[in-house]
Amino acid sequence: MFNDRIEKLENKLNSVIDENKELKKELGELNKAVEFVSNNYDKIVADHQTSKTSLINEYANSNMINNLAELEDRSRRNNLRFCGIEEVENESWEDSENKLREFLNNKLHLHGKFEIERAHRVGKKLPENNKKNRSIVSLREILQRKELWQLDNPKAQAITKLIGEMICLDLQPYCIVEDKCFTRLLKNLAPNYTIPSRKYFSTKVIPLLYETIKVKVKYELDQADFLSLTSDGWTCQHTIQSYYSLTARFVTHEFTVKHVILQVTHFPELHTGHNISKFINEALPSWEIPHEKIYAVLTDNAANVIAAIKESNLGDKHLPCLIHTLQLCIQKKIFREQRTASDTTAVFRALAGHFHHSSSAVAKLKEIQSQLKLPEHNIIQDVSTRWNSTYYMLERFNEQKKAITLYCITRNQTNAKNPTENQ
Repeated sequence: MFNDRIEKLENKLNSVIDENKELKKELGELNKAVEFVSNNYDKIVADHQTSKTSLINEYANSNMINNLAELEDRSRRNNLRFCGIEEVENESWEDSENKLREFLNNKLHLHGKFEIERAHRVGKKLPENNKKNRSIVSLREILQRKELWQLDNPKAQAITKLIGEMICLDLQPYCIVEDKCFTRLLKNLAPNYTIPSRKYFSTKVIPLLYETIKVKVKYELDQADFLSLTSDGWTCQHTIQSYYSLTARFVTHEFTVKHVILQVTHFPELHTGHNISKFINEALPSWEIPHEKIYAVLTDNAANVIAAIKESNLGDKHLPCLIHTLQLCIQKKIFREQRTASDTTAVFRALAGHFHHSSSAVAKLKEIQSQLKLPEHNIIQDVSTRWNSTYYMLERFNEQKKAITLYCITRNQTNAKNPTENQ
């Protein structure tokens, strides 16, 4: 029993010793911290003072900027009036003018050419009981030589950026910056601004805008959970050049549907599956779009496009375009397999072509429409790749049935075959 008590006491003693060691360790760390603070006190105080000074300077700079902005707003007018100048006896107009010019040059550091006019006749004194000082002269600043802004001038940069945005958003050609009326308009709106060359816009302004917008679009793409891609080729009607495009569509967290054109590339190569796949595989990495983020890829049903999607490792996400698929179905089941529908459509298509190639035919049709009190609508020419355009063409012919019939009777000179009663 005695040994048990001795053992318990030893255990308590060991526990106290361990706690004492921990306390000594913490005390040592506190001593080090106090020593560190003591050694760096001056530096901490100096840093605090520097931070305080920086805040004061920042506040002063902010006030100065506001004051300068207010001063600039107040000094935009060309005319300045100096008041409170006491009139000296026997002082001539030339003396007053010289003093004013000296003040402008030495105090305000204005060294332009000025035209100074008198506000009233010098020499006429105010009554002695009137303590209000009179205006001596008014200053109208007329600079004979306008100072042109450099390209790096903030105001010039703002105008240049707006012109660049206009070119992009309104699809304007670069040559608009050389148009006579456009340059004349800018000259009147901003006489100090010199519009840069079209080369400057094509090599500097537009590429900078592109990179700026690309950063914003990248951010929106990163925020989207999933993306759907659409890709298609098309030919410019004016230059007969082939292009290929890639578009991303997504829904934001605010449930707003958005779409962005990721790339439009001149595509002179053959539209083979390999070449189209190469275009897609080059476009996606430039926008840092991982494959797992792509929910679906919508294209037409062309064999080369389907092969391109498979080669791009996106075959499991490919979906055919609903409109294109519907077009193929209608084209096959109605306009190919049903001879009556095909023949009827051909007749009306030829008749529509007649009106689209003859201004006199259109004029005569307008006259007949007016007599019959029908809507003076033009005849619609359909497009073979758009089934709905064929529907609209037939719908318009049905609306203008009486006018078309009367036209064919009175002027049976069309190269097109006249529609039958059943048609």
